[in-house]
Amino acid sequence: MKKLLLILALIGVIVLIAYGALSGTYTTNGYFYLPGYGAYGTAEWTEYNTYMQIADTQIEANKTALTDKQPLDAQLTDIAGLTPTDSYFIVGDGVNFVTESGATARTSLGLTIGTNVQAYDASLSSIAALTYASNSFIALTAEDTYAVRTLAEVKTDLAYQLSDMSDVGVTTPTNTYVLVADGDSWESRALADGDIPNTITISDLQVELDVGAHSIGFTMQTPTGDGATLIDWTVGNHVKFTFGAQNETITFTNPSNTGHYSMIIVQDGTGSRTITWSGITFKWHGGVEPTLTTTASGEDVLGLIWDGTSWYGMLSNVFATP
Repeated sequence: MKKLLLILALIGVIVLIAYGALSGTYTTNGYFYLPGYGAYGTAEWTEYNTYMQIADTQIEANKTALTDKQPLDAQLTDIAGLTPTDSYFIVGDGVNFVTESGATARTSLGLTIGTNVQAYDASLSSIAALTYASNSFIALTAEDTYAVRTLAEVKTDLAYQLSDMSDVGVTTPTNTYVLVADGDSWESRALADGDIPNTITISDLQVELDVGAHSIGFTMQTPTGDGATLIDWTVGNHVKFTFGAQNETITFTNPSNTGHYSMIIVQDGTGSRTITWSGITFKWHGGVEPTLTTTASGEDVLGLIWDGTSWYGMLSNVFATP
């Protein structure tokens, strides 16, 4: 654009210079006097005037041609050279203007998903579309779908009448009774043995166990030998084993947890029965497997500690009434 202005201006100047030599004054006798060149007649003046009019016309044309024209600008030239690709934005990169789209454009605009703006989430969209209602809750009614529920509707949804306990079949809470679910409904009753899991660990209680002035009982396992006996330590810590009419091969099912265990070993009416420990990793006191009492109906006590890998055993012989 600057080049165009310069060219048009030069044309006007050249025209003026070409005919400027004819500038001068009319004399009173009808001659045109040009200083330094002498006098010219009216014909010369007419020619001069004609060319000056041409020059004026060219200047006005040049002015009209330049009306509302943008001066040359390097940055506008950069923009003019960009390809107008669909969905692209023009962004300055600090030096020139470039086109960007997608994640690149979002980063330039400070709109990085997950950092500057929340990524689209169907659940959030469903919640955003809800209409506020006083004293209400939001309930999940289907995948990624939420609804506003009033207190009355929530009670119905839960099938639980907080005011009269009608769904548990009682109107007055009974002392020492608890609410127990049977899979379909609730009932109010005293706890039964079956309500408590078979196994409760200290980690379930979240405290150190202190039974105070109470004892902890165990169910004693009492197998009688038939030649091969499996003792399952997951169902009890104490076993009273009595020989049958033969020697015995004994295997263990190891417990789930480390701990102290004991085994009373009772000879039959004949005595001198022996045990072969099968598949059991023992560490005996003194490094030697102890010998059982051979007396008929004799009793020994085997104290055991299970550390998760091995059984530590110590046998005490000949338990009898003094």
